[in-house]
Amino acid sequence: MKKLLMLGVAVAGGAVACVQAPLDGLDMFDRDNDRDESRHVDVAELFDNRDLMVATHGRLDGAVGPATGLAHEAEYLDFYSDRSWTSSNLIVRGDAGSAMGIFSVAGDLGELEVGDTVRSCSDDWENPDSPVNTGGGVSATLVGCANTGTPEDGWSYDQPADCTDVTVTEPEIGAPEETVATVSVLAHWGADTGGGQERTLKATIHLAE
Repeated sequence: MKKLLMLGVAVAGGAVACVQAPLDGLDMFDRDNDRDESRHVDVAELFDNRDLMVATHGRLDGAVGPATGLAHEAEYLDFYSDRSWTSSNLIVRGDAGSAMGIFSVAGDLGELEVGDTVRSCSDDWENPDSPVNTGGGVSATLVGCANTGTPEDGWSYDQPADCTDVTVTEPEIGAPEETVATVSVLAHWGADTGGGQERTLKATIHLAE
């Protein structure tokens, strides 16, 4: 099975923009969540306390901007993570438009407990005591890019989510054999930022050592 090289997503002054990336086809699988709720372990234990991870597969489900009815595997996926920063970029070609999700985490994913959800909202930037301003804990953002055509057409919609939830779980049923953890990112836009309607987009990223 093809693995992807670890690549970074460019960030300038805390802002992330939708920049077209080269496309790379991947073979994917359908899978269902089968996490054991009775287990409570740190995310770091899933990776044997190692610093480096690679993304093997990803997908986007839901809607973002003008791209609706998304339930597609990523045809382009890059991923980078160290002890202080994680970023990923997924592109899907949908039936009624295409989308790109740019996901970023400030802080150490290894500090999370498996199955715990961390929520970050745009309003947090206005709170001086929030993790995004104090540097404590983990905070996440997802920028959604979309159009009604193909990824090669460029993006008519480019907007960070109002709130982003990130959860790390053990591998789901049907995940690639080398998977040691799955990152689930749930992003929500209100009508004002969603292009006239509320939008919810889920990004799923399978990780290996």
